[in-house]
Amino acid sequence: MVIDWLYPWIPVEIEADRRIFERELISEAGAGHLLFGLTATAIGRVDGLDDILFDLRDGRVAEVHLTWRGRTEIDSRFPRTAVFASVVQWSEGSMRPRHDEEVASAS
Repeated sequence: MVIDWLYPWIPVEIEADRRIFERELISEAGAGHLLFGLTATAIGRVDGLDDILFDLRDGRVAEVHLTWRGRTEIDSRFPRTAVFASVVQWSEGSMRPRHDEEVASAS
């Protein structure tokens, strides 16, 4: 999967970082959560924030805002998650708009 990352999104390239994000997702996503029981691989993140992009291995990706509580969230709406049918859909629907906002606010 090739992604042309647009800031503030950056790839997760360090394996130790990838494992940290994946373990935190498993810890937070309890029964009833969209990602509960799914295998998710961290592939990107927003620089300086808790938003992580996970590959779901079936063509879909999930953008997750981790809470970093280190425990299962009681409310299945958390961690806040948006699932996209493809990287292209995510790129157009989330990454590009966030990048454009970042550029506009820097001007």
